[in-house]
Amino acid sequence: MRSIALSRQVGVAVVYCASVALLDHLSMSHWIVLTGLHLGALLLVDYRYWPALFAGDVAWLGYLSLTSYAQLGTLWALVNLIPPIAWYAPLVLMFREHWGLDPARGSTHMPTLMVCAVAVSGIATLIAIGQLQVVPLPTGSSLHYNETLPRLVLGNLLGVLTVTPVLLVWQQGLAATGWRWLSWMRQCTESRLAIESGFAVVPFIGALCWLGGRHGEMRDVIQLAMFVPVVILAMRHGWRGAAIGGMLATGGVMTLMPVHDDATTLHAEAMMAVAMATMLVIGARITYLNGRAEREQSQMRAVLNQTQRQIVEDEAELRVMARALEEFRESFQGVLHQMLGRAGGAADVRALQRSALRDSLPAALPESTVDSLHPSMLARSGLPGVLGKEGLARLLQDAGVDYAWDLRGPVSLLRQGTSLALYRIVLEALADACSRRDVAAVRIRLRCGEQRRSWAVAVIDIQCDPERAARVDWGRLVPRLQLRASGLGRRAIEDQAALFEGAVRERPTPHGQRVTVGLLQSASLLAGELDDQASKLRQA
Repeated sequence: MRSIALSRQVGVAVVYCASVALLDHLSMSHWIVLTGLHLGALLLVDYRYWPALFAGDVAWLGYLSLTSYAQLGTLWALVNLIPPIAWYAPLVLMFREHWGLDPARGSTHMPTLMVCAVAVSGIATLIAIGQLQVVPLPTGSSLHYNETLPRLVLGNLLGVLTVTPVLLVWQQGLAATGWRWLSWMRQCTESRLAIESGFAVVPFIGALCWLGGRHGEMRDVIQLAMFVPVVILAMRHGWRGAAIGGMLATGGVMTLMPVHDDATTLHAEAMMAVAMATMLVIGARITYLNGRAEREQSQMRAVLNQTQRQIVEDEAELRVMARALEEFRESFQGVLHQMLGRAGGAADVRALQRSALRDSLPAALPESTVDSLHPSMLARSGLPGVLGKEGLARLLQDAGVDYAWDLRGPVSLLRQGTSLALYRIVLEALADACSRRDVAAVRIRLRCGEQRRSWAVAVIDIQCDPERAARVDWGRLVPRLQLRASGLGRRAIEDQAALFEGAVRERPTPHGQRVTVGLLQSASLLAGELDDQASKLRQA
């Protein structure tokens, strides 16, 4: 165990030393990205590996002291061996332990991070000023603190804002995949932020760099134009977008820098630092609002799924009850036949049988009552059965209403609950329209398909014609429709659509009205669970 712990410490030290060496070559007096690496490492690395960070920093500083002591002096070489990360560590420890800034544990409070960044930048500037005090200057030269101090403060702050937020994005992405690199890389290829950054922001900044290189007189305007991707990505993806956009835009600004201490570039960097800090804070708020909206949507989806599950269970119970009533109807009819058959001596036995079967039985248990509980034909024949000549078509045409229907698409994708919802939506619309007794024709169109989730759309055209409607047997049609429907009309349609994340649209037409309802089917796994529960209830 000790050997494993020691190997991990050595590994962290080696990786950190290599990272410091790489970023040290990229750092300059007004863009010190090394400070951002120091802060990011202290925020993300566990406390037990901090000694390895110090060792890795000292190893690189020792190399610099050995190679530069002849030029800068022994005193500077000794002072340089003190790792800057050791000066930041107590401050970062306070922020992590007492002020709620611990990204390694999922706590990223962006305003607090900005305060920490400013504090670390100040400490880094003081360290740099202290080292300059022991550097032997050429004869007759002196330090101009009014120029050096602002440049160092800006360089350290911009370096922190460039590197540290990107490290937080990288750490959160890896943590979300369980620290599996392949999964993280696959996730990056599917991330909208990565795609927009790689295929939109990078070409945009590259084009600006090319334009600024060809037109030097427009360089200051072009450098300011690089703020645009930061704002756009922050508005679309929160603080993560601001972090990625800020890193790319800062690199573009530095690419257009004509000389080491270009005043125009320093102004653009100052504007970039302010813009990045602002967008990171605003982006953090946008990320919080987006997360809250996603949580609310997830909760609503969970409630909706639970409601759908309960409805399917209730429908299964109603189906069992309907079947029991149908069996009772058949048994009652058989018993009645037997009872009347035994009265063979009666002269009017046949008339009595017909009278009992016509009057007593339908009044006691009409077929539409059983169908209102659960349409048995839907389970046997699906939507084509309940909408075809043995279902609604027969009911409406027998009463004198012109009826036509059209069903297109893979009907097999629609599960029992979705088909039942479509059938009841059609029934509610027809019952509500026919209650006004002016309907002459009905046209129903059903379309279904699949795009990540199965969907269905029902279009119900009601055509009104008082002259043709006067010939309809409303006394027979309206009671049968009302018995099959709930009688709530538009409210029932909206409730059925809401259960399937759908929408209802009603608009007038030249000859009547049109009701359009769209439904989204539950996810395949949940729907399978619901059907399993329903089948168990049916078997019971």
